Amino acid sequence: MELEMQSLADEIFSRYLRDRPKVELSIGVSYGPEPRYAFLSGAQSPFAGIDKNSLFEVGSISKTFAAMLLEKAVLSGYAEMTTPVQEVVPELREVVASSMNVQQLAVHTSGLPYDFPYRMTKDARREDRDPWAKLTRDDLFGYLATAKTDVPGRKWRYSNIGYSVLAIALEKIYGADYPDILRRHIFEPLHMYDTVSSTQVVECATHGHCGRQQSPYSESALLYGPGDIRSSVHDMLLYLDSAMYPDRVPYENFGQHLFTPTAEEKPVRIRQGLGWGLYEEDRGWIVLADGATAGFSCSAIFSPVKRKAVVVLGNHIDIGGFRELLRAWMRKNGTVHGATQLLFDAV
Repeated sequence: MELEMQSLADEIFSRYLRDRPKVELSIGVSYGPEPRYAFLSGAQSPFAGIDKNSLFEVGSISKTFAAMLLEKAVLSGYAEMTTPVQEVVPELREVVASSMNVQQLAVHTSGLPYDFPYRMTKDARREDRDPWAKLTRDDLFGYLATAKTDVPGRKWRYSNIGYSVLAIALEKIYGADYPDILRRHIFEPLHMYDTVSSTQVVECATHGHCGRQQSPYSESALLYGPGDIRSSVHDMLLYLDSAMYPDRVPYENFGQHLFTPTAEEKPVRIRQGLGWGLYEEDRGWIVLADGATAGFSCSAIFSPVKRKAVVVLGNHIDIGGFRELLRAWMRKNGTVHGATQLLFDAV
């Protein structure tokens, strides 16, 4: 069965590997009694030694973890979806979009910008570091005090900054540091023992690449929420299984908010859930998310009805963001995200 899986992955990802000679891909499928894995290496890969426990940055898939923490907080009575952000993060009372609530942060209707302006990240970019590497929470609060924002709830606009704010709000709600909240409420209950916050140093992490050059790891605490997690394909399958099997959920009423589409304006065809994208098919939702950092790309797709999941982790920057995920879904192109969809259909 593993050999069949390896052969299928080789076929589907051949174009991707040809165009990215230094890439490493760690692929996992959950469909049936046992998980299946495949590991692919480009022709010039210096590693060729990854396994199911090797760590990759998962980029914006980290947002789904923040969304899970928000759902649990609401179900536990610690907050409501309509809780104003300024109530839990008083530093944001002067922000133009100060009327936003915590749910709007999670479904990208907060009105906050997508990212910091180039003037704030140029020094890190010149040093070939993660763009947010030198920024602090004071920088975030200062920027949002003067940034151009939309009226909360008016329209959908993808926002990494929104998830930074959500992580800060979750720290206030739970009364603990964000990495500790993740560990106690998600990683440990789901036995995700490989998975860590990006600010933790680990020895089994792969090295990311942009083109043929090695990229630095993402390292800013502002990435808590939008892109702070490093995980393995083994752990990511545990994570997806928790959304497909009722006996594996980490808390009661899990998924009540996560997999309910919002009514606000959103991209065509893919609906916005709490952190996840939702693609409607005859038998229910296909749930999906993607991620990209300065040197990594990844994709996760699963069907709660079919109990089928595919996750692909790669150490080469590809594309990222909700709209690119939509394009990959529709074109099935030579990206991690499009190829992941092809594999999901073929399994």
